[in-house]
Amino acid sequence: MNLEKLWYKKLPKSYPKSLKYYEGNIADFLAGSAKKYPDRIVIYFLGRKFTYAEIDDLVNRFATSLHNLGVKKGDVVAIFLANCPQFMITYYAALRIGAIVTFCSPLHSEPEIARHLIDTGAETIITLKLKFFYDKINNIREQTKLKRIIISDFRNYVSTKIKILFTIFRFRLLAKVKKADYIYSFKELLKTPPNPPKVIIDPKKDIAVLALTGGTTGTPKCAIISNYNVVVNVTQLAASMSPALGEKIKPEYIPKTFPSEPLRNVQVVIPWFHTMGNNGYMNLMVFWAMSIVLLPRFDPLDYMKIMRKYLPTIIAGAPQLFIPILNHPKLDKFKKDFAQIKIIGSGAAPLPVEHLKNLRELVNPGGGIIIEGYGLTEVTAGAIIGPGLLTLERKAGSVGFPLIDTDVKIVNDDGEEVEVGQEGEIIIKGPQVMLGYWKDPKATAEIIKDGWLYSGDIGYMDEEGYFFIVDRKKDMLKYKGYQYSSRELEEVLLKYPDIEQAAVVGVKTEMGEIPRAYIVLKENANVKPDDSGAKAIKEFVHSQVALYKKIKELIFRDELPVTMTGKVLKRELRSEIEEES
Repeated sequence: MNLEKLWYKKLPKSYPKSLKYYEGNIADFLAGSAKKYPDRIVIYFLGRKFTYAEIDDLVNRFATSLHNLGVKKGDVVAIFLANCPQFMITYYAALRIGAIVTFCSPLHSEPEIARHLIDTGAETIITLKLKFFYDKINNIREQTKLKRIIISDFRNYVSTKIKILFTIFRFRLLAKVKKADYIYSFKELLKTPPNPPKVIIDPKKDIAVLALTGGTTGTPKCAIISNYNVVVNVTQLAASMSPALGEKIKPEYIPKTFPSEPLRNVQVVIPWFHTMGNNGYMNLMVFWAMSIVLLPRFDPLDYMKIMRKYLPTIIAGAPQLFIPILNHPKLDKFKKDFAQIKIIGSGAAPLPVEHLKNLRELVNPGGGIIIEGYGLTEVTAGAIIGPGLLTLERKAGSVGFPLIDTDVKIVNDDGEEVEVGQEGEIIIKGPQVMLGYWKDPKATAEIIKDGWLYSGDIGYMDEEGYFFIVDRKKDMLKYKGYQYSSRELEEVLLKYPDIEQAAVVGVKTEMGEIPRAYIVLKENANVKPDDSGAKAIKEFVHSQVALYKKIKELIFRDELPVTMTGKVLKRELRSEIEEES
């Protein structure tokens, strides 16, 4: 069967089949942009603005400080921050000295953060002087290998007005930090004269990021992402999206030639600790020398007000960001502000067709397009995307074509490629595929076979090469763009002393899949199979998992449907849910 790169029949003959990639450090993105556009704003943040030259200088200062503290090439530096300038400074500083970066999500519980820090062996962490951040790290520090906790005061990077208001009205949110030999001030470390060591890296072998996955094979793992993985994926995304910005696709992207784009703004609320936010909406935008209007949180009305002020060329998010905007009662007052948008990027979950139609109506007057894509942490960020070619047909429900230098197939359970239009597992091969799972060769061998990454997601390719995502691995749930394993919740449930059996399945809602737990209690359980019992169990689980993993529904059963070997038949539970709807 010859279905290889069928999508190229739909693309113009001039569309490149391969690119030449820069082989170097990710931090060179920032250095290149700062050299060419030193006075261009890289970040607008809560009333403050920072130029490329300023951030690059701060990166060099912080890189020097990390080196002086004993952080060396190959050491793991954890970032536990919300979207803020400190995130960008820390990220590029750590990479500049050859350290490995890993992210802790503010949405995660203390046990989850501790497990991640222990697994990665991180000895240094950067966080905020806020109770929600610092207290979590302080509570778990002794369980980990942390030697250095570097604390930044949120107020040092906002306008004077916001700083004063925060100090007056939100001072209770500030953490009380006691002096200790492992506590360091981010502000003080930035006073260090910039003189980072020159570190030689092998971009294809040296690890840049340990990115926590959603747990495709059950327990969350760390994908090993190299510098080359990131450089490649950012370049692929840039090449694919450039035509929508009126730019030609370049055959090569290296620090001497990039960036050459005019000044544009991008509005970013996608968390930078998320793989798509980090690569698609930080690294790519720095690569493009764009000005990033950075938001630490999302509110639909505030989001539209900020759009009016900064007139971004690109906005992006998961469908859960666009739905409240489209449904907002004041949308009509802001419709004209969507006219300057050239790209609305949507990922993490499929856009409902009706919402896609409404978004297109908002941006079409100005010639803007909606670009949907598909990716996963194990491919750095993206694998399939709707190219930015303005003349290209955009099929509702399709995530587009594979990125340049990326091959995608649909295979059956035997690994054989299926016919056009037939559903099967999506497998991916390309230079952006991760090196493997951290300290888990067995899981690596299970997901990467002969260079092909088996996604566990179900999809199909139509006769013109467009790809469609149908479903995901049944044990995976995705809510508000965040993916996680139902098995992870089941393992927490089974720690509860009164539970005999537990099964978690997803219930589809507009915002994603909410977890429903089916519970069988032990014979002499102390809790009752009623509302009070459900509340007690939920509280137990919620104390150990991230906010987006909270169990929304809990049903008690006398028994669960099982196979002859005792495995729970989740398909029968899903069938019940489908009958309910």
